[in-house]
Amino acid sequence: MLNGIAIAKDSDKQALNICALAIPLLNQYIVNYEYLYGQRHGLAARVEYAPMSDDAISSTGKAVVLNYRWHFSKSMESIFAGPYARYREVIGTGSVGGAAFNFTIPEWTIGVNVGKRWVWRNGFNVVLSAGLGVSTRTETVNPTNAAIDSAITTLKTDHPTYFNTPSYGEFSIGYVF
Repeated sequence: MLNGIAIAKDSDKQALNICALAIPLLNQYIVNYEYLYGQRHGLAARVEYAPMSDDAISSTGKAVVLNYRWHFSKSMESIFAGPYARYREVIGTGSVGGAAFNFTIPEWTIGVNVGKRWVWRNGFNVVLSAGLGVSTRTETVNPTNAAIDSAITTLKTDHPTYFNTPSYGEFSIGYVF
């Protein structure tokens, strides 16, 4: 035990976490699950949900992230590093100047990340992780005109953490079991 933090037991092979600060700060709901096998190999899955709207648009962002984590300390409480892949999609509808429209913005990202998990004796844990990758994105807008394009640009500007960000971030709390 180090400063009230206990090293995770060998039997602790799973973790379920939420990014609690993402709810009030970013209006995003994020859940992470990790399974540790062979003491070093972590497979993590993450799902995200982000309702977004403004005066002209109502939309929802959803994402799925798959993560491989190499644990340096052969346990859940460890520094880790590895690649991640994310599929994110924003779907929405809106109306500008009497013209109704709908849109879909899918995005694929691959990258690498590093992080650390701290585990307390009771199973409570905190994860801090960051990563960077490359993304490819397309937009389908039906119909389109300058006013509609401007409204979608405004939505992207108002939600910069969900658009044009090939980065990965996690500050989560949860339970190791």
